[in-house]
Amino acid sequence: ITNVQGKEESKMWVSEEYGIPLRIETNDEEGQSIAEYKNPKVRSVSDAELQLPEDVEIADMRTPK
Repeated sequence: ITNVQGKEESKMWVSEEYGIPLRIETNDEEGQSIAEYKNPKVRSVSDAELQLPEDVEIADMRTPK
């Protein structure tokens, strides 16, 4: 991933089988950070597990174009 100046800021390794990130390296003014997921468990998720509690308020955080 590069910024608008074309400078590389992040690298991401994605599982070809599942399409999920396994490792992310990010470089910024503060240095480098690495997030790596080892031995991820991939399984089916039921619709019930994805239901939000009734009292959750959903806010649109997108910035206007």
